[in-house]
Amino acid sequence: MFKKVTINNTWIWLQVITILWIFGGCRGLSEHKHFIPPEDSNLALEFDYPKEWEWIYKSESSSIRVYDPAYPPVTINSNNEFPRSGLIRLSVINNSNPESMNELISWYVDATQAIGGELVDDKLIDVDGVSARWLTRRIPERRELGQDFEILGNIVFFFTQGKTYEISISVPYDDRDSDFMKGFEYMISSIRFIP
Repeated sequence: MFKKVTINNTWIWLQVITILWIFGGCRGLSEHKHFIPPEDSNLALEFDYPKEWEWIYKSESSSIRVYDPAYPPVTINSNNEFPRSGLIRLSVINNSNPESMNELISWYVDATQAIGGELVDDKLIDVDGVSARWLTRRIPERRELGQDFEILGNIVFFFTQGKTYEISISVPYDDRDSDFMKGFEYMISSIRFIP
């Protein structure tokens, strides 16, 4: 009888561990949502993103954005204070070509330098089989705008199907290792183009 009880206890423990493993795995799957663009959108891509994000989309525009849930979205107030928050913006330019994308990239580099910023990194990455350019820039404090903190910005550019895509994130430099930044990196890695 002792062996039977031991076998029953072992069987119960195996069932408990299996259930925890199954539900633990399912919990991991629900940490992200899948973005599929609305039918009236110019976006021809889909991706995964953290479930806490709420995308803001207007059908008349060719862009969507999301704010860092750690900082509720605010507007610049009458005291000229720059909001401390994180922002991701995804936009598309239709009827484009690689040359116009390269001009846009040059404009970003020049604008960064014009405001005293620094281009920290400029690299090529692969986005679903398409070569993309990833710029990282560091923007200094701009007290005249009420911005008393540095900003880190990543901008990813790529051209496919006659469209130039620009996906950017801006966060306070101190938040460069935040969950919001990690979510952006995951989002970029999960992009798949819709034919």
